[in-house]
Amino acid sequence: MWITKRIAAAATPKTVERGQTSIGGEETAVALRGEQRGIEVMAPGGYVWRPRCGDEVLVIKDSVSGESVAAAAKMSPPPKGMEDGEVCISTNGASIFLRNDGRIKIYGNIILYGSFTYGEEEEEEEEEDEGGGDAEGGDGANGA
Repeated sequence: MWITKRIAAAATPKTVERGQTSIGGEETAVALRGEQRGIEVMAPGGYVWRPRCGDEVLVIKDSVSGESVAAAAKMSPPPKGMEDGEVCISTNGASIFLRNDGRIKIYGNIILYGSFTYGEEEEEEEEEDEGGGDAEGGDGANGA
């Protein structure tokens, strides 16, 4: 019985392995027991991630098709002072740090496409709409 279990375990391919990317980017390759190229990269919804060469990644293999997917990378050390429940998204030159107290810290050069609205201005606009301004956009106070 013991021998049978050992043989079965050795014959069953691992479904989850750690590896290191040998080629990063769109055509990701990971070194496991051998190099596997063209590995699909997955990430949480709305998040786009392209592994760098040398990243330690978690590779999940489909037990039916045998295809491999890189699903996660080894986490970098957390920023100094990071508390449980906080989130930091970072790369070599920029980061966004979501703090438990509601602050958002952004490091790096910011290029904004679109508009930027302060929350207080949004509240004022809502109050004006409720306050009886006329349909032409006037304030109703001076009749203009």
